[in-house]
Amino acid sequence: MFQAADVKQHTLSGGPDPSRSHIHKNDNGANRLCGAQRVSTKPFHLAGISLECTVSDVVSYCRQRRVVITGCYMIRTRMWGTQSAKIFVSDNCSASIMKVGSWPEFVRCRLWECDPPKRVDEPSLLQ
Repeated sequence: MFQAADVKQHTLSGGPDPSRSHIHKNDNGANRLCGAQRVSTKPFHLAGISLECTVSDVVSYCRQRRVVITGCYMIRTRMWGTQSAKIFVSDNCSASIMKVGSWPEFVRCRLWECDPPKRVDEPSLLQ
């Protein structure tokens, strides 16, 4: 949806007035909005990422290795100096990211778990 500033900028740049048309076409006349086939994905947890890294760094690293990422967001961690990421990877690429050597030094990858891992010294596990 266009905001007032977007409409003003769009008309100043020589584009058509969006208030007059509800269908926006690209340069060759085709509609910009189109459907996409659903991709089956698996969530993964990346740990040990430097604080300087961004989502775009993670996505571009995966793209270089031909891994299809459908979603990614960074997570603050309790460990000082690192962050984690939750990534969503296409099912057919999920085996390749779990291989040893797929990630830079100190970055670890595992399947995302809904419940956090349990500590071994918890009383409920010792019974």
